Amino acid sequence: MRVLVLGSVLFLSGCFASSNEPARQPQAADALPPMMPVQELGSSNVQRPITGTCGMEDLQQYVGRQRTTVSRDVLPANFRVLGPDTITTMEYRAERLTIRIDRRDRIESITCG
Repeated sequence: MRVLVLGSVLFLSGCFASSNEPARQPQAADALPPMMPVQELGSSNVQRPITGTCGMEDLQQYVGRQRTTVSRDVLPANFRVLGPDTITTMEYRAERLTIRIDRRDRIESITCG
């Protein structure tokens, strides 16, 4: 029993930081190593990301604009507009267009789902 108590005390003592140690600072972006140069893909089989079938690619020019600049005529039949506090379901529907709006009523993103 004493061994168990002593082991617990030693284990827990290692969990607390000494007040003499300086707090760790996160690394600044300039302290990170440089990115590797871009490599040629050659004949590799690169696939496009999965985007769904909602037509989001044709509407990306609206990102950053006011919500009211998007005409109803350019939107598909199946779409939804989500504000910053909108409660929503998380199921993925490839054919549904999702427009996310920020607090300034600007379009944050246009995605399928």
